[in-house]
Amino acid sequence: MQKLPAAALLIATLTSGCGGGAPAPAVASATPAPAPSPAPTPAPPPVGHDFVAMKLGDWPVELRLPPGSTIEPDPDESVRLNITTPATCGENIRVDRLRPGEMEGAYRGAKRDPGELTKNYVLQLDRRTDDGFEVKVSYDKPNGETLGVVELARKIGDYEYFCGGTTTYGDSFMGMPARAVDCVYAACASLRGL
Repeated sequence: MQKLPAAALLIATLTSGCGGGAPAPAVASATPAPAPSPAPTPAPPPVGHDFVAMKLGDWPVELRLPPGSTIEPDPDESVRLNITTPATCGENIRVDRLRPGEMEGAYRGAKRDPGELTKNYVLQLDRRTDDGFEVKVSYDKPNGETLGVVELARKIGDYEYFCGGTTTYGDSFMGMPARAVDCVYAACASLRGL
């Protein structure tokens, strides 16, 4: 007698006898991993901002920025551009260009809770896309001030581009005023190749 695998034996047992109805449908044994969502369309500028497209130095990419923004290379980092925005935006922006391989660590770091000196940590946006990620976070400082963090990454051509708000410490996770989050997010979400 030929031995049947346990699953086939169970199906054969259920379909024979008991009126001979239609065989039970097979059930998949593994759940497929969710596919990344396609790159979203750029966020519209916040109310009160008419953004303009600006090429980022000699890099083959552009951002849509508030008029009056200036783009300068970082004197200490050849792979970084600092963007000064007008007071209407309220926060400066940093864009880093790196060779592939940094994105996964940056994604984990963007979502990290800043720790015991903060409260009310909220991960407002956690989106993986075919070409990168988008993260928005808010948290309260001990003095009650609400800060925001915006971190986006895109793989464009041979490079990975990281975009976020900056502070005087040059660390976007130090947070930015909540009023600047929408402006920085809209600018960074507009990052695209030329």
